Amino acid sequence: RPIELPDISFFEFYRYIPHNSILWIWVKTGFLGFASMLLMFGVAMRAAGQTIISRADAAGRGLVLIGLCYVLMYVIYAFVDIGWDPRSLMFLAVCFALCSQVEREHAMGGDDARDDRLEMHSAAVAASD
Repeated sequence: RPIELPDISFFEFYRYIPHNSILWIWVKTGFLGFASMLLMFGVAMRAAGQTIISRADAAGRGLVLIGLCYVLMYVIYAFVDIGWDPRSLMFLAVCFALCSQVEREHAMGGDDARDDRLEMHSAAVAASD
């Protein structure tokens, strides 16, 4: 080693776990897994951008912006440190869902279809009571 690193030998797997978790995905899954991960992050960011532009309500845009910021922060953090722990991945999944809000609404038929679904749901709840 040209430059001696700090002694972290108390950590059992210090020689085996890389701190660059983004490139670790490439090592473990190969090029196709790495490209799939980058595609997943890219699609989430694109969908968040479309959602922020197309949403009329400020609260919805704010929630999607928070999700987008977390996804960006996570990519940057995972590039320099160990980032694939279950707690942060669950929050990342929630933020991916926030980012893809427009995609879901478009697939479901937009606002009119959502209103119809709400009316059908409220009628079903009223009928079950």
